[in-house]
Amino acid sequence: ARFTQLAVAAAKEALADGNFCPKQEEAGACSVIVSSGIGGQDVTEAEHTRGMEKGFDRISPLYIPTAIGNMAAGQIAIAAGFAGMCTCPVAACAGGTYAVGDAFRHIRDGYAQVCLCGGTESCITPMAIGGFTSMKALTVSQDCDRASIPFDRERSGFVLGEGAGFLLLEATDRREYRLN
Repeated sequence: ARFTQLAVAAAKEALADGNFCPKQEEAGACSVIVSSGIGGQDVTEAEHTRGMEKGFDRISPLYIPTAIGNMAAGQIAIAAGFAGMCTCPVAACAGGTYAVGDAFRHIRDGYAQVCLCGGTESCITPMAIGGFTSMKALTVSQDCDRASIPFDRERSGFVLGEGAGFLLLEATDRREYRLN
C-alpha cells in the first residue's frame, strides 16, 4: 500500500541521515515504532470494488497483509535489519507523535538502544474524503493561503495530506553502533 511505500522511503532517509546500520549481533537492540491512523485505505477501497464486481471470494489474498496498519512497521524492520520490538500505535493524527514518545520511553527504560520511529499516512481516496467531509472536518476555505490555519479563530477544518516522517533515536551511550 502507498502508506507503506512512503514509510519505507522516509525510514531509509532517516537511516542514511543518521549514518546507521546495525551489526547482526546488535539487531535485537534496535526497534521500530511506526504509526498509521488508517493504513491501506486505497487497497481496501480497490478490493471492495473488486469484491462487488467479481465476488468477495475473488479479492486478493494479499489484501489483509497489505492493508493492515502495522505493515509499514514490519516492512521497515525487515528492510533495516532491526530485530527488536516492532509495533504500531494508533492515535489518529497524533499517531506519529505517540510513536516518537513511545520510542523515547523504550530507549530510556532500557528496552532498546536504537529506535526508528515516526508516522505515515496515505488516505486521499474517495471514501476517506467523503468520510472527512461528512463529519465537516475538512476546510471549506476557497483561499489557498487561508485553508490551513489550525490555530486561527477563522479556521474551518484541516487540509488532508499524505506523507511520512521518521526519526532515528539512539541511547546516548551507544556510539559503537555508528558507522565509520
